[in-house]
Amino acid sequence: MKMKLLIAIVDADVTDTAIEQARLAGAQGATLIHRARGEGLRGFRDVLGLDLKACRDVVLFIVSVDLAASVAERVAVAAGFDETEGTGIIFQLDVEDSVGLRHQVLRMEQAEPSEEPP
Repeated sequence: MKMKLLIAIVDADVTDTAIEQARLAGAQGATLIHRARGEGLRGFRDVLGLDLKACRDVVLFIVSVDLAASVAERVAVAAGFDETEGTGIIFQLDVEDSVGLRHQVLRMEQAEPSEEPP
């Protein structure tokens, strides 16, 4: 089965919603890297050395190629990527090979995404 790795960088306050929407689109699980920091177009804003920028989370999803676009779209809508500048991004990479996903692949082959809109 061909798979994609989706990497979403989201504001920490929408992480749970983004993961929930990804599951509704057919993602079988997620890996969360909590409290990631980065710099966008405007850089960090700080007062007296304290970072005022909200924490970001990095969420990783491994999904079948067929589900990648719909999972990415639901995450993007849930996180408001197109509504507000600087809310995060999601992108995908090809997974050439993997070990340890046998059970997840079996579920991916049997699962169908929810038709419920985001």
